[in-house]
Amino acid sequence: MKVIVKYKKVNRLKYISHLDTIRLLQRAVRRAGVKVSYSQGYNPHPKFSFAMPLSLGLETYGDYIEIEVEDGENPKTIKERMNKILPEDFKIIEVKESVHDKTLAARLKNVIYKIDIQLDDGSREELDEIINKFFQEEQIVERIKIKKRRKKVKRFDGRKFIEKIEIIDFKDKSALLKVYGIFSNEGALKMEELVDVLKRLTLKIKDYKIVREDMIFE
Repeated sequence: MKVIVKYKKVNRLKYISHLDTIRLLQRAVRRAGVKVSYSQGYNPHPKFSFAMPLSLGLETYGDYIEIEVEDGENPKTIKERMNKILPEDFKIIEVKESVHDKTLAARLKNVIYKIDIQLDDGSREELDEIINKFFQEEQIVERIKIKKRRKKVKRFDGRKFIEKIEIIDFKDKSALLKVYGIFSNEGALKMEELVDVLKRLTLKIKDYKIVREDMIFE
């Protein structure tokens, strides 16, 4: 049986890596007495499957992991048992049985973020214009990778990875955006890259904070 676990990771724990997140969850299920299925082979490990890794330094209120557990485990009690073990800044929000054959990553459609932006100057109307301009024109993003001392530059149109951008709130040079990112087999656009594009489109950003809000699956 597989269960889908939704969790949040905030405050000081936003600085732990993806590998440390895996270790934290492995330790939590073990101490909570959750009967997890293990892989076979020389070095067996719990059968975990993440929807999408989270960038270091970002908070999340809606990340997901699929865990294969032994038949007879009760999804309703897993949340309570694990939350007794986990630290305050890392908590399970929901646990439910999976009814899908595909993995979470294969079913992931949208990743929802909120970006709290502090502006040097500008109005809501100007922000609306910049968002419209983002979708009307090609927005080239350059992603640099260094491998074996060689620099490789990947260029792509950032628009194809963003479904929509909503202005949730705007007051006193502060804007709250809700962004629906598209996840595909080509990958996804990092929200830091989106902010860089908005700056290039003349949005006068003084500071910003990105939070992953949730995910939408097929």
